[in-house]
Amino acid sequence: MKMGKIFTIILLSCWPHPRSAQYLGCEKSNFLSTSMITSIARGTVCSHFQFGGLLTFLGKSVDRRFGLALIWALCFFALPLGVTPTQAEQYLRVSGEAHLVVIDRYPGEASAAMTTTNERTIFFECIFGKNQFQLEGNFVRYGWSKWFFDGTNLFNSLRATEEPSAALKASSLRPFLASAEAMRSNLTVNVYSDPDGYLADGDVNENVLWLAFCSGSYLKRIGRIIPLPTAFTGHTPAAFGYRDKTESFKDELGLPHTVALITSQTLYAEAIRRYAKEAQWKSEPVILSNVPDGQVRFHYKALQSTNVCGWDLPLEFEFGDDIPEGLGRFRRSIQGIGRVRTVSSAMAPGGVFDTNLNQFVIDWRFNHESRAVNAITYRWTNSFVAPTNDPMLLKNYAAKVKRANEKGGHP
Repeated sequence: MKMGKIFTIILLSCWPHPRSAQYLGCEKSNFLSTSMITSIARGTVCSHFQFGGLLTFLGKSVDRRFGLALIWALCFFALPLGVTPTQAEQYLRVSGEAHLVVIDRYPGEASAAMTTTNERTIFFECIFGKNQFQLEGNFVRYGWSKWFFDGTNLFNSLRATEEPSAALKASSLRPFLASAEAMRSNLTVNVYSDPDGYLADGDVNENVLWLAFCSGSYLKRIGRIIPLPTAFTGHTPAAFGYRDKTESFKDELGLPHTVALITSQTLYAEAIRRYAKEAQWKSEPVILSNVPDGQVRFHYKALQSTNVCGWDLPLEFEFGDDIPEGLGRFRRSIQGIGRVRTVSSAMAPGGVFDTNLNQFVIDWRFNHESRAVNAITYRWTNSFVAPTNDPMLLKNYAAKVKRANEKGGHP
């Protein structure tokens, strides 16, 4: 059989479902290019293209010596990577934008009431599989934020990309602002022990994108509670105070098609008690809500979707706060819509560290039960995080606990 026919069959074999052909790339690469062979060997090409079937095809359909040579070449790429093609994790990359509208309504008489509206568009990229994900974008003003979940730990990095505004430079914070060059050369990395994988203190843009592309494994957990996407989970006592009605796509990944968070007096009280205990509130918390059960608090819906490599993904989605009466006189309404522009197969996410920058780590895995120490900080030069039994980190933690005790419980 002619070489051109072999390569054509290989190319067509890895082409996705017709509904998603415009998004996925076994990209516009040359036939049997190095990147394609590597993708095949690592198993990152769609499930429509079975590596074992390729080997059988080559063994039966071409000259024996030529077929064996190609098989050995493919194995040469696969074996050094330490994986077998059928065992390799599948990852996809999506990129796009989300537009957010925040409307604040302040109480007052008709003549004194005030409404403010703020709009913002963020651009994002997300690489995800069944158990890991990496999400990044301009989620913060003047900076670039990146999240990475490796199945056990959650990482968040933040780097300044723009100079602060003139108003900020003229404010009382000016003495604390570094030069633009210095800010761009620094990378702050937060490390959390988070086997659940939801974002620790992400903002609404990050939380909704996590829900759209990264929440599949979390949604399958027994007893899981979806945190309110429009809240900072670490600073909102009732963030985990809602039951949900979720419809997921019927595939292995299991991303949500629709989500509704619904008020629950029971879950609200449990969330407040748990938060008060962890924060060591000195006074008894108010655990009664003014909102009756059964009111929709937040909604998410995939408006358009496609199937890529056997996984259903949202291409367009909308979300928003549905604020019931009784939540207070000040009312903040957050509405948004997200759109995916590109989808492609990807390698496993690489994490948040960048050894070309000055890395400063805030490690939340080290915290004292008395909350005298919430985290330790240190400079870091590696591209990976050290385990919690690392002698240097333990020494750092012990010294901080000692200082906190000497100061009466304050670090």
